[in-house]
Amino acid sequence: MKVMSFNLRVPFVLDTFNHWTFRKPLTAETIQDYSPDLLGTQECLAEMASYLRSELPDYNFIGVGREDGSTATFVVDKVASYSKARFPTAEVYGNTTSRAELRLITCGGSFDDHTGHYVDNVVAFAHLVSAA
Repeated sequence: MKVMSFNLRVPFVLDTFNHWTFRKPLTAETIQDYSPDLLGTQECLAEMASYLRSELPDYNFIGVGREDGSTATFVVDKVASYSKARFPTAEVYGNTTSRAELRLITCGGSFDDHTGHYVDNVVAFAHLVSAA
């Protein structure tokens, strides 16, 4: 599995030729060239996300818009790989009433050419640290 993290940087008027307006084509091209299975971004504003959605139609985007304009910030507690045959359903989908939590589940491990599927699931466990 290829994982990529990309700091998009908030557009700032003093960036001159490094402003998002000029960087956005190279950003999309770089993501396409590396072709990550999972991409995380930092400092991604709505305008930037909209552009990337239009330029990267083969990717699925995960996010929650908040009506009050605040941003929910989660911190990753752990990332673990589980065999699909022994997936820990209760741990991944269990009750999290003591705090707001997030699970990101994707395929990973070896690829089984016979079934056409990966044999494992990779799970990122995260919890809410702020909503500001």
